[in-house]
Amino acid sequence: MMQHQYTVVTRTYAEALFAGARRLGIVQRALEEAKVLGRILVQTPQLATFLDHPRLAREVKLATIERVFRTRVSPLMLNLLRTLVIRRRTSHLGEILALFQELGEQAEGIFQATVSAAYELSFQDKLKLKAGLERYTRCRLKLDYQVEAGLIGGIVFRFRDVLVDSSLRGGLEALGRQLAATALGT
Repeated sequence: MMQHQYTVVTRTYAEALFAGARRLGIVQRALEEAKVLGRILVQTPQLATFLDHPRLAREVKLATIERVFRTRVSPLMLNLLRTLVIRRRTSHLGEILALFQELGEQAEGIFQATVSAAYELSFQDKLKLKAGLERYTRCRLKLDYQVEAGLIGGIVFRFRDVLVDSSLRGGLEALGRQLAATALGT
């Protein structure tokens, strides 16, 4: 999963959901429910269409949510779904669930990061790289690996506000900046 910039709306609901789950002592249960709901949203796009449909009455949506989810999710998650329908924020549900899961991982000391490489890394390379990056950051990482053909060689590592560019392209660009600065300074 690539690091993502979440909207204020998404962040507000996800943080409130996490605080509620923590207060009720059901963080793990809520995280499992969020995973399942997220999967359902991806596998059943009709659900999102139904929830976001502007011509469907709010009462119809609430009754359907009640009927489908009442016995399948915690009251906390059911309340989130109701609130999103009432406030017409259901289009944010997928991102709220994703951020909620990230918050859960962060609470366990696991942080999201991205590694871009010029080619697909082998399983062994990924293991070695992950171990080295965890030593470097002093954090447990959940890495998203991407292939960026334009890198030529090396990797680019993105973590929080940190960008480490050890790619050949990055090195050439840095060298170009140094040469330009030297030429201007003479």
